Amino acid sequence: MKNTTALTTLALLIALFFGVVVINNELLGHYRIDLTEDKVYSLSPGSQKVLDELDEPIVLYFFFSDSASKGMTALRNYANRVQSLLEEYASRANGKITLKVIDPEPFSEAEDLAVQYGLTGATLGPVGEAIYFGLAGTNAVDDQFSIGFFDPQQETFLEYDISKLIYQLSDPEPVSVTLLTDLNLLGGQNPMSGQYTPPMTFYSQLNQLYDVTTIGSDASQLPDDTDVLVVVHPQNLSESLLYSIDQFAMKQGRILLFMDSHYESDPMAMMSAMGANASEFSLLEKWGINVDTSKVVLDARLGLDIRTPEGAVARHPGIIGLTGE
Repeated sequence: MKNTTALTTLALLIALFFGVVVINNELLGHYRIDLTEDKVYSLSPGSQKVLDELDEPIVLYFFFSDSASKGMTALRNYANRVQSLLEEYASRANGKITLKVIDPEPFSEAEDLAVQYGLTGATLGPVGEAIYFGLAGTNAVDDQFSIGFFDPQQETFLEYDISKLIYQLSDPEPVSVTLLTDLNLLGGQNPMSGQYTPPMTFYSQLNQLYDVTTIGSDASQLPDDTDVLVVVHPQNLSESLLYSIDQFAMKQGRILLFMDSHYESDPMAMMSAMGANASEFSLLEKWGINVDTSKVVLDARLGLDIRTPEGAVARHPGIIGLTGE
């Protein structure tokens, strides 16, 4: 009698186990809980918006040399992090993303596919194995974009890089951005030091995603095809240009305006004989917006570390990092 009861209990437990597995796979497969402190496996609202706007299906190919990376614990841990995040993208895309995980072993068709998508194997390990660790994507019209290699040192930008690739694959309508500024965003030779400076990062990223037209304060009006206007540190704008901006705003145009009480990165503004290098934009008062450019906010505790012109690192009380708190 006891043996019969034990067998019955065991059979019920087995049935319950398989029932839980089926329920999990069929009903709860799309639900994931991120218990990490920094929510590293969760998507930001911006990334979710990119997924929600996907009209056509896309395929993501995650290449990682699993076999050749045995013993590379740090790299494998990061690869697991990347794959888990990609799975989160796929689960939140309402069936519009198909994720394929591929181990491109040497001299295989999978390695040929990785090379075809523009990925390059990094020479790592004691015997110089070629390690592939990147992402490629295709859409319904055969567009291809890729991330050549996931650098662990760039983990901060991981979600941004993946979301940008998916956004590019979504084949969005072209957005015409007019950038109004007299600042040297394109880089070049610094007139004070004579050294070459690269383009500003935000300018390079803007060009990767949108059709950007740059104009200066000497322009008389905005380009007719402007969808979004970005104004950075405006000064000495003509009345005709201000009128064109005002008309653009009245027609529900989108404007991003960056004002500064003292833009100290301007090489000429660094000269001690000059006063505050403040932005000027008279339309704000007309629009009922009050911006006091005679004051700045300083915080010694929240100031971020920057590199000084002499190459040292110093905390800047005017460039502050504000947290959610």
